[in-house]
Amino acid sequence: MASDTPSLVSLATASSRQSGWIANEGGAPHYLGGLAHMKLPTASELHRALACPASCILPRIERPHGPEAAEGTAIHRYCAALLDGAGRTTALATAPEEYRDRCAGIDLVGMPVCAQHLLASEVCLSYDPATGEGRTHDIKDRAYPLGRVYYGTADVASRRQQDRSVYVLDWKTGRGAVPAAHVNPQLGMLALALARVHGVDRATVALGIIDERGHVAWDVAALDGWALDGWEERLKRLATLLADDPGDPRPGAQCRNCRCFDSCPATTALVRQLAAAPGDVAAAFGAMLTVESAAVAYGKLKQIDALTKALHTALMDYARERPITLPNGYVYGLCESSLEHLDGDVTHRVLAALHGIEIADAACKVKRTVTKAALRDALRPHAHDGHTIAALEREAIHAVREAGGATTKRSTTVKEHKP
Repeated sequence: MASDTPSLVSLATASSRQSGWIANEGGAPHYLGGLAHMKLPTASELHRALACPASCILPRIERPHGPEAAEGTAIHRYCAALLDGAGRTTALATAPEEYRDRCAGIDLVGMPVCAQHLLASEVCLSYDPATGEGRTHDIKDRAYPLGRVYYGTADVASRRQQDRSVYVLDWKTGRGAVPAAHVNPQLGMLALALARVHGVDRATVALGIIDERGHVAWDVAALDGWALDGWEERLKRLATLLADDPGDPRPGAQCRNCRCFDSCPATTALVRQLAAAPGDVAAAFGAMLTVESAAVAYGKLKQIDALTKALHTALMDYARERPITLPNGYVYGLCESSLEHLDGDVTHRVLAALHGIEIADAACKVKRTVTKAALRDALRPHAHDGHTIAALEREAIHAVREAGGATTKRSTTVKEHKP
């Protein structure tokens, strides 16, 4: 219904005149302004802050965390428990039940650090740009205080005795692009702070990027004294800029998931232009495409792409609370989905009985974990004489279910679906 559907402009400009706290009900977004902006950006906010310093002082909107954030938190806690010496069973108990299968599938083999490095997890660090000092803190859940100090929490941190250096690792579980380790502002700030704490001038920084299959891609970089001094200079320059004049907003890829999106004059102006005359925008964009202006046009396209992604996030938050009826009869809102998991041991026994040990081993791998894709790949060479791969897969999965080796996890997400 039209009355339930927000306009494009209202989504982007709802808070453009707001600051301070705004009361909300039922988990609706709320806004931060005023004193909330007096502190320096945290380590995880530095990528956006360095690209757009104005984002540090604009009124911001705090939206409820979605399932991806909850899953990421569960994975972080699981990995922290493992590195703190907990057994796998104990570590899995730290994760909510709906995320335990996801955590159990993570393969930490090959983690680029050794036990003698005196590992610690969830280490809160700060760097003071006025004094150049780094400190550690007993601050949990990233509840950082106000002040002109940079704060951040290292997922893994250590001092490496053998080469007088420090080590910082950060887990990444989202789907967004992440700056490489050697130019990652979050790692740079954390490594600088930890190096200053221990009085060393070398650091190793690492990203552990965990994909949906549990595979971990490692990105490791060494930072020498020059690199650490470079991060120190950037942080001091940013602190000075924020205290003086951060300048105008700079739209770009960093706009995605920016909490100041709703109040940013740059993005709201572009939204108004797109909403009022999309054809004119497209025509103007096409006119820009010359040999001389192609690079500028590409930069503008990236801004628009980041803007549409931010709009999509805002619309998802709206539809999460108020489903939107679409002209085609579909509804855009929360939709329940299910994912079936096959027990590796049960599946191995069933496949061995149906097709032999060779296929069972191929499907279930060494650790007796199995996915439907691996099951299909193992059965594929044996599809023949009317026995299609789909039929063989259905037969095997049915047998696994009958043997009690299949469980189904249900979740909800915002998407277009039939009501």
